Amino acid sequence: MTQKELFDLIAGITGEKRTVVESVLHTLGDVICDVTEKGNGQVPLPRIGKFYASLRAPRSGRNPKTGEPVSIPTKFVPRFRPAKHFRDAVA
Repeated sequence: MTQKELFDLIAGITGEKRTVVESVLHTLGDVICDVTEKGNGQVPLPRIGKFYASLRAPRSGRNPKTGEPVSIPTKFVPRFRPAKHFRDAVA
């Protein structure tokens, strides 16, 4: 499914204009990024799941070109935990 198809589908179900649906979904994406940035919180989406960021511990790795060991620092990574309804629908 493409973004356009998603916007059209939601617009058809809700009766809203496609531009309104597109704006809402883009804003939702911005909110998810802003809230989860640097592990500040989580964003629940009913019947879908929740988005959050977790801290990944520092580790060592290797430069694939030279084979030299490199240190990979601590960083936040995006995570998603699906809701039971979503897991059951997909399974």
